[in-house]
Amino acid sequence: MVATAIGQLVRCVVMMVLVSAALVCEARGQKLTPAEVERNFRAGIEAWNSNDPAQIADSERLGGFGFGYRTRDARIEDSTGSRERTIAAIKKFFADKDYFRITVNQIRTAVDGEIGLAWGFFTEEFQVRGRAPERVTVRFTSTVRKNKTGMRMLLYHRDAQPFDAEGHYIPAAARTK
Repeated sequence: MVATAIGQLVRCVVMMVLVSAALVCEARGQKLTPAEVERNFRAGIEAWNSNDPAQIADSERLGGFGFGYRTRDARIEDSTGSRERTIAAIKKFFADKDYFRITVNQIRTAVDGEIGLAWGFFTEEFQVRGRAPERVTVRFTSTVRKNKTGMRMLLYHRDAQPFDAEGHYIPAAARTK
């Protein structure tokens, strides 16, 4: 009788371990969705709209590489994850701005395994102190990878080209008229 009770207890413990392991594997293996990629991108935009360097730094996916539209050269983010350096760079960016905000105009997303892609365009509205307000339409792509802690930026690209109302590039000759 005692042997039967011990055997049942062992079987019960083994089943609990197997079920727990299956649940952990299932949770880890949850697939990345296009909606999750979009939420991730929009969360980054919301952080920038807060104009709070600490919130932006916490939302940034350190380790990514890419091109912004304000400089020609690629930006290589601090892969060591130095929050202080990131906050200092963001403070420097905001130092001469009266205001800065981003509106997402269009976003598309796709997923390939654990890699998420987002692309589209957004509008930045800002004013550098002492200058006229500016409005820039920015095309973007964003590539992220889902891992145990969330999303990590792998590669991004942003460019600002002059477009007409239908979204066509305006040649330089037409812009000077």
